[in-house]
Amino acid sequence: MYGRLDRMIMDSVAMAMFVFTGTLFLFFFSVYLPNYACSTKVNSTLDIPKQIPFFHDNNIKVQQISAGLYHNAVLSSNGEIYTWGCGKFGQIGNGFTADALEPVHINAQFGEDKFVTVKCGSFHTVALTSSGCVYCWGKNNRLQCLKALSDIILTPRSIIHDIDIALHHHQKKSNTVVADIFAGTFCMSFYLKV
Repeated sequence: MYGRLDRMIMDSVAMAMFVFTGTLFLFFFSVYLPNYACSTKVNSTLDIPKQIPFFHDNNIKVQQISAGLYHNAVLSSNGEIYTWGCGKFGQIGNGFTADALEPVHINAQFGEDKFVTVKCGSFHTVALTSSGCVYCWGKNNRLQCLKALSDIILTPRSIIHDIDIALHHHQKKSNTVVADIFAGTFCMSFYLKV
């Protein structure tokens, strides 16, 4: 079709996204799936894969994909994150609680640090940078983002200080770094490399 199948994911609402050689496609099986989760306007099932034009039109190669309940995230080959879908709990990360029909570039100040992975929980998003910094945003009513500041975090917030406190509490070595992240329905976890 378009080349090699790189990745495929399915979310809990019967939508699938897959990447053929850096190009993102989607299809879904439920007429109940909101349009904003699909980055396309359709009113029926999509049983033939459809390319998401935003990434092709902007010459963005997709490296990684992740799906929350009604939002999605993409990591580009140059280490940038794009999100779209339901924004009710800030999970898009653009500072608003509005839905995003088109992918939104997560425009935060990270210096030379690039993202290396992104994961979606049901209503929150977690990202890891090349230096091992962890950022989280979205619904936080159960401390999914390890911050007790508010129930909703609208933009990426570093949680490395919280991780350092947890490591110190468990008497881990100070040279421990976060190697990978995971996002669950109401949680976030990380894999440490010592």
